[in-house]
This record gives sequence, C-alpha cells and structure tokens, in this order.
Amino acid sequence: MALDRVCCGWATNSKFFGGFKFVVTQMSTRRQAPLLKCKQASAVGHSVFLEKDMMKKSLLTLAALAVVGVASAQSTVTITGKYGFAYRDQRIANALVFPAGHPAATTPSGYGLLTTDGNVMFTATEDLGGGMKAGVSLDLKLRGRAAASAVDARDATIYVLTPWGQITGGSAESPNGILPLGGAGAPVIGLDLAGPQAPTGGLTRSPLDGGVNVDFLSYTAQFGGLRVTLGLFDSIGAPGAGGFESSSASTDAVALSLAYTQGALSLAADHSSYDLNSTSPSALIGTLGTKARTRISGSYDLGVVKLGAGYQTKTMRPVVAGVVTPAGSADVGNRQWVVGISAPISSALTVGAVYSSNTQDGARDITAYDLGIQYDLSKRTGIQVAYQRAAQDTFSDALTTFRIRLMHKF
Repeated sequence: MALDRVCCGWATNSKFFGGFKFVVTQMSTRRQAPLLKCKQASAVGHSVFLEKDMMKKSLLTLAALAVVGVASAQSTVTITGKYGFAYRDQRIANALVFPAGHPAATTPSGYGLLTTDGNVMFTATEDLGGGMKAGVSLDLKLRGRAAASAVDARDATIYVLTPWGQITGGSAESPNGILPLGGAGAPVIGLDLAGPQAPTGGLTRSPLDGGVNVDFLSYTAQFGGLRVTLGLFDSIGAPGAGGFESSSASTDAVALSLAYTQGALSLAADHSSYDLNSTSPSALIGTLGTKARTRISGSYDLGVVKLGAGYQTKTMRPVVAGVVTPAGSADVGNRQWVVGISAPISSALTVGAVYSSNTQDGARDITAYDLGIQYDLSKRTGIQVAYQRAAQDTFSDALTTFRIRLMHKF
C-alpha cells in the first residue's frame, strides 16, 4: 500500500481491490492493529467518500489559515544592545598657558576607567498585510551606577511601511552626516567627539559636528538602489519643545536627502534649510544660528581596503534677541571635510585611520586625526586600541586621547 498522507499524527493508506476501496488509518506514534474500512465503489458510495474526504481537507485548511492569521497579527520583538568599558588617558597641551618644555605644558585632563558605550534597544515589527508593515524602535541608555549615568531614554521611533514608501516619526539623535561613510568604517574613537569624548580644554569646537537631538517626521521612497527622504526636523537640540510653534525655544529645519548603494559603492547627500523661531532661549543670543547646510559623502570597498571621504558646508548668522539678525549682516561660513581608510588584516584584525579639517570665517582652524586597531575575539566581542589628536593651528592647542576598550554586542 502506498502512503497517501500524514496529518495530525495519523498515517492513511489506500488501495483498490476489485470493486472496493480499502482505507487503512493508523496512528503514527502508536503500535496498534490497523483499522480496516471499506466502501463499495459505487457511484453513490464513492461520491460520499470523496465529499467527506474533501470536507476534512477543507476544515484542516481553514484551521491552518486561522493559526497563521493569529500569528501574523502579533508583533515580533527583538532585543539588541552593547556595552563597552575602557581605560582612557586624555591630555591637553596649551602653549598659551605654559611655555614649551614646561612640566605642566601637558596637563592630564582626565584619565582612568569609564563606560564608553551602553544601551539596550527594543524593536517590534508587525505585518499589516497587503504589503504593509509597522514597527517601533526604543533605545535605552545604560551607563553604570552614577547619578549622571542612570538609565535614560535615547532614540524612539515609529514607522509604517507601505508599497509607496515609509513614514517615520519620533525623537532621535541626528548624527554627523559625513563621518559614517567618510570615515570608511575605521575602528576609531570618532572625530565628532560625542558623549564621553566631548571637547575640553583649548578646543573651541569639535573637529567635526556632533549629533544633535531632534523631533522629526520623514517620508522615504526607494527606487532600486536610490533612497530619497524628505524630513521635517523640529525642536533641534530640545526635543519635546514643539519647535514649529512661534513660542518654542528651539530651531527647526526641512531637509532633503539622497542615499545610493550599488555593490561596493555607497553615496549620500543632503541639504537642510533652518529656521530660528521668534522666541529662543537666552543661551542662543550671541551664538551663530545655522541658515543652511549641505553635505555629501561616499565610500568604496575594494576588498583589501575601504576608502571614504566627505564634505560639509554651512552658512550661519549671529543670533540677536532670539532671532537671526536681519539681511545685511555678514554671513559666517563653516567648512568641514574628512577622509578615512580601513583595512582588514585578517578575519579578526582591522586597522584604520581618519583625518579631518574644520575651517570657519573669523575663527581658528581645527585639524584632527584618529588611529585605531580592532581585534575581534568573536563575532560579538572585540578589543579596540585607539589614539586621537585634535589641534587648533594658531595657538597650537591640542587635545590627545588614548583609549583601550572592550565591547560586547548582543
């Protein structure tokens, strides 16, 4: 007898002998005598047998569809994160205060043990059917036991993906726009000097712009390898302030960005137009308010080495009484560029270097470089040794950082 099917733990065999069809049904997980059924293969009897058989199949199909429907209506939740701990030695050389060769010319500005990275991210996705999907992402910062390092909210976003594009909204840190590709993925500290690496001592500004917290709403459309995004950025630097209202205490912006990926080539470009609302915090008075910013960056992976480069230009004006000064005031230009290289020496060892320049009208130029080595103990755990130096040319100020970090990702 040939095996017809196995369903819900039952094995069914059938064969015709003369004018009769013999059906043997046996529980697949038990050893017992087969149950023998027979029906005369008359027109009426055979029809009834087929109807019952088809009804059983229909019921099983409906049950399977019901199970799939219940499962697809639930969200899939994923938990990821990382934690990094390091020894860091950061020093300031300030020739204005101490002459060259003086013992205090290199003054320790911070050395010892610290948490460099620590966060847990929850992501949930749901299939809405019809080619649509929804999801959220919640990121929590975990930075040790100190009061300043308590659990804190970071990025939080929600999105709806449709056949025509993706709508995303939330509160997040908008990162440096030229370093991710321009830095070529080099295993370094980062010249945007974010978080624990914030500028100290003689530096008047970071070598490259750091990230800024924003509330945002964006629409993204994909055209093959090209991704186009139109975004509204609200409450820049002060999420939750409601920056589009005239009484807000922050700025807002409209941005158009393009990203293209094809094989080993990755390109990105964006342009942002800013607006400073009529009532801004007094802390902004006397500072420079950004009017417009344009960024372009790219990287190419040659296999044995990865190369990257990026350029940013922005136009600023002084802030007076909470508003950007009227037309006729002199604009202040700022230009930043970065080049990077990374190379895998082996499957576990990667080396890299990044160089940047930051020039601004009426201010001191800043140049910096970042060197690093990454050794992976596994796919999730690695040791990084990095050295960074940033200097202002006119007064020979310099900030140097040496760091050894152990990180695990999950």
